[in-house]
Amino acid sequence: MRFLALASLFVSHLLADSSLLRLYWTDKDLGLIQASDPNGGNRETILSGLSDPRGIAVDTDQEKIFWAVHEVNGAIWWANCDGTNAEVFIGSLDEPADLELDIENGVIYWISEGSGQIQKANLDDDREVTVVLSGLIRPYYLALADGFVYWSYFNTGIIERASAESGADRVVVISGQQRVRDIEVFDGVIYWCDRNSSELRSREVNGAGGGTILFSGGILDRPHGLVIDPVSGTMYWTDTETQLIGSSSMDGSGSTISIVSAGLDGPWAIDLARPISLANPYEAWQKEQFLSDDLTDPRKELLVWGDTADPDGDGANNLLEYAQGTDPNSVVRETGMMSVVGGQKAQIVFRVRSDDPDLTFTFEATDDLSSGPWNRDLFEEVGKRVPDPRDHSYQFITMEANLALLPKILARLRVSR
Repeated sequence: MRFLALASLFVSHLLADSSLLRLYWTDKDLGLIQASDPNGGNRETILSGLSDPRGIAVDTDQEKIFWAVHEVNGAIWWANCDGTNAEVFIGSLDEPADLELDIENGVIYWISEGSGQIQKANLDDDREVTVVLSGLIRPYYLALADGFVYWSYFNTGIIERASAESGADRVVVISGQQRVRDIEVFDGVIYWCDRNSSELRSREVNGAGGGTILFSGGILDRPHGLVIDPVSGTMYWTDTETQLIGSSSMDGSGSTISIVSAGLDGPWAIDLARPISLANPYEAWQKEQFLSDDLTDPRKELLVWGDTADPDGDGANNLLEYAQGTDPNSVVRETGMMSVVGGQKAQIVFRVRSDDPDLTFTFEATDDLSSGPWNRDLFEEVGKRVPDPRDHSYQFITMEANLALLPKILARLRVSR
């Protein structure tokens, strides 16, 4: 009789907890700036009573938010991330519509729709306004990447780009769309929303054609704002018709999810921020899960807050709880792991974080726990990795083994980074 047993072993530190992300968006019709976790939880109103807020960007270094007031005598405002100390950053602008931050070089870029310009200024006290490009007909959204500024127009289906420094080398990158809205560029790939075709698309920047339709229809009707999280492989967008904030994978797999819908009217622009440095997300997770008095007591490392500690006594140590998104203080664990045996094949499906590009895993098997050896070649990954539809920061991975190779199989998952 063949049987399958599973053991999980997690080693080293994992990185990039999606719970550290915060989404920020503007609602132009309600005059709000709001924020939430990536799954829509812990939603809060940061600012209210605003006049036509549009583009938004978050500077996590200074813990500031910037937004555009889309008026003829408009302005770019800034405030602390909690909404306090709001004031004009740069005034006397002609319908500023969207903005982006170049944190590395200390520069803010924005589109002045009314004057048909892309402008920039230093983030320091200087704030002298420089025109990057002029003579544009109602530019609308913009993005920055690799020394270029990309922009769309209010009423066309093209995306252009030029040098962010000087405005030189202007070219059309994408054409043949209906009405392009927001743009994101990462690792040589451009992502965009099309308001009229109700689509999210992508294409290599240096490619050709109209790109790949990642998602269309359903809760997508008039997508406007767009932001991507390359760490988790997730896109977030606003939709002014279905009046929601949605999320999906960056590669088109899985489905679209509505994460915020109640109480929205005109969600327009969206940005994300990691308020805690990516260098220590596991430590941040520990601070969320355990009392500060315990964390400062080295005597409790082995029993409460350490990597190998199991404070709830459920057999899963803290690293395992962190990796699978379960509660280290509750014996109730829903890991999403399951096994299926059919004929000579055994499949194991497990759920693990997808928001750490440095995370690696091996699946090992043996027929004798006491003496081993552990074989890394028995199981192989099959099928596509599937984003968890409840939270795209996790994914399901399927491993398969041939039962004919061993009389019995005991397996373990090793994860490291």
